[in-house]
Amino acid sequence: MRVLVFGKTGQVARELQRFEGVHALGRGDADLNDTAVCMKIIADTQADVIINAAAYTGVDAAEAETKEA
Repeated sequence: MRVLVFGKTGQVARELQRFEGVHALGRGDADLNDTAVCMKIIADTQADVIINAAAYTGVDAAEAETKEA
């Protein structure tokens, strides 16, 4: 089984990467604001399961950067 995880460095993503067949992507690998890029990545990986473990953790900055959050 191929598992694609958006998010790479957070607690959930790090734990998921312990399993065989898990491919995790960080911010430098996939821009979650670009739907077309994400759809291409999903198609190219032919993942059986997709997990979004990406998070915006800058609580204070999120108020000013609402689009990114």
